[in-house]
Amino acid sequence: MLGKPYKPKMHHPPKVLTVRGKTGAVVCAAAIQSEAAEHVAAALETATSAEERAQIVHVACDDPSGELFRRLKVSCASLQSISLDACHLVMKYESAQWRSAGCVAPAV
Repeated sequence: MLGKPYKPKMHHPPKVLTVRGKTGAVVCAAAIQSEAAEHVAAALETATSAEERAQIVHVACDDPSGELFRRLKVSCASLQSISLDACHLVMKYESAQWRSAGCVAPAV
């Protein structure tokens, strides 16, 4: 065997960013490379109009950060806060309490 062994490049499928409104209805869904702040902000900017982004006051997500808030604030002028969404809050609590892997529904 000559040279280095062949290693296929890891191609990860794109993640799907879903944006929900106050009622929980999906406002948009877009494929993103990763959950990095720049990818989330770019996808939101591409998938929504300036008028829609102007209405965003609060964002709840699975990985809130100062970087994400700063990037979203550029295109969402009314944005005032960012927090961990309710489902992920429960998952983190369960993981800390029972060392579980996440949200698992009990068998009936």
